[in-house]
Amino acid sequence: MLIFIFIIVVFIVCSTLSVAITVQRYSFSIFYPSIGLSVFIPLFSLTGVLLFSPVMEISWIPLLFRLFFASYICVVFFTFEFVKNFLQKDGSTHVHYLSNNKFPVVAATRVIALATVCASFFIPAVILPTPDNMVIYKCGVPCIVILFVNTGLTLFGIFLLENIFRFSASYQRKIARLCFVGLTAVLVSQLFFSGYLLLYRHISLASVQTVVAIFGLCFPVVLVGLFRYRLSGEQVTIPRNAVYSTFSLFLTGATFLGIGITAYVFRIFSLDLAYFDKALIVISLCLFAVLIIGSGTMRKRIALFINTNFYTHKYDYREQFNNLYRSFTTGENVSGTLTDIIENMKYSLGADDAYIFIANDADGNFRMHENKERFTDTTTLIGRDDLLVRMLTQSPAPVEKKSVSKPSAKGEIAPKILADIFFPVKFRGSLLGILAIKLAKNTVLGTEDKALIEVFANALGDVLFKSKSLEESVEKKQFESFSHLSSFIIHDIKNQAATLSLVVKNARTNIANPEFQKSLLTSLQSCSDNLQSLIEKLKSPPKTDALELNPTDISEVIRNVLENTQASAIKDTVFSKNLAASLFANVNKEALFYALKNIIVNALEATNYHGTISLVANTVSAMPPGTRERFLSSLDIFQKKSVFILISDNGCGMTRQFIEQRLFHPFATTKDKGVGIGLYQCKTLIEKMNGKILCKSEPGNGAEFCIIF
Repeated sequence: MLIFIFIIVVFIVCSTLSVAITVQRYSFSIFYPSIGLSVFIPLFSLTGVLLFSPVMEISWIPLLFRLFFASYICVVFFTFEFVKNFLQKDGSTHVHYLSNNKFPVVAATRVIALATVCASFFIPAVILPTPDNMVIYKCGVPCIVILFVNTGLTLFGIFLLENIFRFSASYQRKIARLCFVGLTAVLVSQLFFSGYLLLYRHISLASVQTVVAIFGLCFPVVLVGLFRYRLSGEQVTIPRNAVYSTFSLFLTGATFLGIGITAYVFRIFSLDLAYFDKALIVISLCLFAVLIIGSGTMRKRIALFINTNFYTHKYDYREQFNNLYRSFTTGENVSGTLTDIIENMKYSLGADDAYIFIANDADGNFRMHENKERFTDTTTLIGRDDLLVRMLTQSPAPVEKKSVSKPSAKGEIAPKILADIFFPVKFRGSLLGILAIKLAKNTVLGTEDKALIEVFANALGDVLFKSKSLEESVEKKQFESFSHLSSFIIHDIKNQAATLSLVVKNARTNIANPEFQKSLLTSLQSCSDNLQSLIEKLKSPPKTDALELNPTDISEVIRNVLENTQASAIKDTVFSKNLAASLFANVNKEALFYALKNIIVNALEATNYHGTISLVANTVSAMPPGTRERFLSSLDIFQKKSVFILISDNGCGMTRQFIEQRLFHPFATTKDKGVGIGLYQCKTLIEKMNGKILCKSEPGNGAEFCIIF
């Protein structure tokens, strides 16, 4: 009595939930299998239980037996339909790989299910008593055939469910977990029930009750999952690779089935082989199957067979796009990217081999790019004057080897190249390479095949063009780097030449002065040391290490700069100095000397050696009033520093735009013959010494630089 109550409750609950999910605007593709399962699961359960009822009349047994099998087939079919559709957009076509196929998989499945249901009404019901007074029903040949169909549908459903779970997003798995769990239990129980009947060839009450309990508990869980979460707006797409894997598994199963049939034939014909002979035959068949089915050639043939015979479009273009994108983004270098693109194209086409000949800028010939599978000698090249090159240059159409001949020893183009068709690899009309493809036997390329190859050829052309552009860019950068380095060298030499020019200019009037003679020797020695230091820097590799900082008297460094440049001895230049007697800061003496010398020389050139230059150095606390405000800088900068140096002139000055956008940048200068390196180097050196350089200037009103440490 309890089982009948359970069946009634299941029917009411499932029917109510099936109607309730329609309120949430689920599509009809979900509604009809849920209603079908809500009806046929209770019908299957009821007929299965009644078959073993002791009060059941014998005359009703055949009808119940046939209804039992018919309802079971319907349960399996509607479960398959439910799995196929439960993660699908409203009103859309099937989002799985079943869509856009030539072979009507869904229609064929429905026809087979309908035919099986009809056939189930003609199967005989054979009752067999058992020694313990139990009743079982024998499954004859018609039952076995029906069970094979049910097993196939169940396996198909398990495959679909596994791939829906595999290719769904993590949040989709979470919101659909009740459906996944419930459907898995239903499908596994169907597989168990069909396998049990196939193995033991009879139906028992225990097996029926087990399946009834699983169906009655798990399917309502699935419907609760649909009712609780809005799954009709979700979509999961299964790619074609899943089909290829399934087909391979099918061939593997067929192999083992063949082994079983072989053993059965041996038994029929009473072929009593030794144990070693049987083991040898079985292992040989298994090894042969693994080698054949697992080979790349077989996989290509499987993919080609399925794409050609089952799908409206031969290629999954979304997958092709993803493969092409991965080739562009994951290639470590140009060579690796070219190889990945060619390998993807070769696998998609099912071609035996494919390789590219790349134009050589030196001689114009086309040399073969390294390939993973070398059917052709890599030293083979296509000459720039070859007929094939002329044909591909003049026309964008591919060239088939067998359709073109020219007077030669073998009467064909590229006789040493094992290829059947050649595609031009171009970019903006320029022939950058030749894509050669060796097709599988008896393969004819259609319009869709050629269109796909052209896409890959365009991708190859894009890679080659970008590679060529990158090489040219690198060469240009190298020349620019050399030019920049030359500019730095010229600037340093220019500074020394300016110092020597000042010394010579002052020597004309002061050569008889013993003090000047002493200063002259000091300046010449300094120029010599600086030039020698420059030579040593050029001989050694560049260093990026930080400067070595030590406590240094800033005022002494400024006096040494003035003495070195002979600036104070220039007749038409007025120097105003206000230096603290001693002013220590943690700096690098040589770097500070270089920076101050650059700024002072710039001031002399800005005044054309006929102006006024002022130098002030002291502690930040003794900075003249208004200095900070003039430089429009944050007060925090000055508060964190202890020493300042002010260098000002009344020269030509600079515009505010030049100061904000170009000053302190390399190769920016206001001088007609300037290099634009000095202030960039000054800023770099001062910042390495944890200092800061600021500038205030206006056109015609000179410039003022403030250095703080």
